[in-house]
Amino acid sequence: MPRKTRKSGVAPLRGLLPLALLLVLWQVVGDSSSTFFPPPSAWFTQTLQLTSGGALLTGLLATLETFVLSLLAATALGAVLGLLIGRVPIAERLLGPILEYFRFLPGVALVPLAVLIVGYTESMKLYVVVFGALWPVLLQVRASAKEADTILSDVASSLRLGKFAAFRKIHLPSIVPGLLLGVKIAAPLTLVLVLVVEISTQVSGLGKLMETAQQNFQSAQVYGLVVVVGLVALVINMLVSAVEGFLLRYRPQH
Repeated sequence: MPRKTRKSGVAPLRGLLPLALLLVLWQVVGDSSSTFFPPPSAWFTQTLQLTSGGALLTGLLATLETFVLSLLAATALGAVLGLLIGRVPIAERLLGPILEYFRFLPGVALVPLAVLIVGYTESMKLYVVVFGALWPVLLQVRASAKEADTILSDVASSLRLGKFAAFRKIHLPSIVPGLLLGVKIAAPLTLVLVLVVEISTQVSGLGKLMETAQQNFQSAQVYGLVVVVGLVALVINMLVSAVEGFLLRYRPQH
């Protein structure tokens, strides 16, 4: 089992080999004077300029801060609403139709409204991203809660557990797999939403840096920032997968 775990951890890195070969070929045949397809060495040079000036670190930290806060808020809100709707029939009847409407509403569609209400602020970015990212968590937790409700209620009755004890010891742990799956789906979506909001509103972050570079026709810088975003996404995916594996491995069995 440990051997399989190590192999699965290396798999994403092995998948980068074709991309690395493509970049090497691009560097060899690329033209440094090209406006739209500069070689990777130009990407590195332009990105290094952002690093030396501190702009890259500032943008990266702003994006990561919004990402972490949004994912945590979306996870908490999605878990609470999903558990409530999945466990309480009246909540399903009252909130179900409303949620079915809002779940298909793209989060970025709220950008103009959010800007109108709170302006071009970090709070605006947070509200929009949380709204768009909470749905995978909510839907997965709701499905887990509904699926396990009848069986686990019988188990709790046979063990003569009170409502609070049954909820804490049986019902709450039963939604962990669904919760983790929802977070795994929501994590890349959260990053995408953060970048889209930053690009469209020019609020500080990697998205703003990309938009500024594009407006100034600094194509090498745009390519370099795309690479940075890709690396951030890769690290996020690896961290989420590691946390998921750890929690599922040591989850109490009932």
